[in-house]
Amino acid sequence: MKKMKYIKEHIITASARTATAAALRTTAALRTAALRTVSLLAALLICAGSLTAQQPAEQHQPAEQQPPHQQEQPAQPQSTLQQPAEQPASVELPPLEGKPAAKRLSGHLIGVKYGFANCNLSFDKKINQKGITSGKEIGIFYTYYHSLWNTMPYFGLSVGVQMAESGFKLVNDGYFPPEDQPQDNLPEEEYRYRIISQFRVEFWRMRAMLNLGCYGSYKISTVKEGQYSQNVNKPEVGVIGGGGLAFIFHPFELHLEANYHYAFSLYFKPDTFSERVWYLGHNSRLVFNVGLFFSLDKKKK
Repeated sequence: MKKMKYIKEHIITASARTATAAALRTTAALRTAALRTVSLLAALLICAGSLTAQQPAEQHQPAEQQPPHQQEQPAQPQSTLQQPAEQPASVELPPLEGKPAAKRLSGHLIGVKYGFANCNLSFDKKINQKGITSGKEIGIFYTYYHSLWNTMPYFGLSVGVQMAESGFKLVNDGYFPPEDQPQDNLPEEEYRYRIISQFRVEFWRMRAMLNLGCYGSYKISTVKEGQYSQNVNKPEVGVIGGGGLAFIFHPFELHLEANYHYAFSLYFKPDTFSERVWYLGHNSRLVFNVGLFFSLDKKKK
């Protein structure tokens, strides 16, 4: 029993010491906070005193007395008419700078072309042949004008399909001199498809055009049936080069063009004239045409 009593007294004594230490720590913290508060108030009072001392001395001087004739001025009657307020001077703003009009950069055209062509064949060996002139040149075309990087409006793309005619005159079967000899026309009707890259420069109400592209065609009939027409290669591919001028009357445009067509493929089968000696012939055409186009873009106001 004495031992248990001694343990209880020891626990009570330890608890009292812990409580006393906590109270001392709290008292010290309160004392520190009070000292900081007093220091802050003292600093604020010092700042207020320095601001008061910096005020100009003129505020503390009495106002000077004015002479009697200047102390009281009679009130001037106010005019009932108010003067108009001064208008601020107008300022001219510089023109806004931005991208050029979309009409200059791009455009869409659709139209028809009609013309005539000088047709002939070029052989690797001498053949008595002459060129022919054809007036069967009519087709429908679509042209899209675009710019490069939205800054250089010098480019375009033209696609179309047309009915055309190509061929040549064969003089006395091609073997004898052409003087006073019979001549056979060998024209071929064909459907021609073409795609052209068009470079353009616009000025005033005109457009200069430079064409470079390729074409494909398929021959569908011949005017003169015979041994030669049976040996004609119906498919044909080649290149196109040329140029022209366009006259712009929005929304219509009048185009005048001249283009040269040269075929890479052979016009005849190589053994048409001789089984032992092959003759390689390539079709060529110089085409002049006039076109009427309609602009699909709205005119800029």
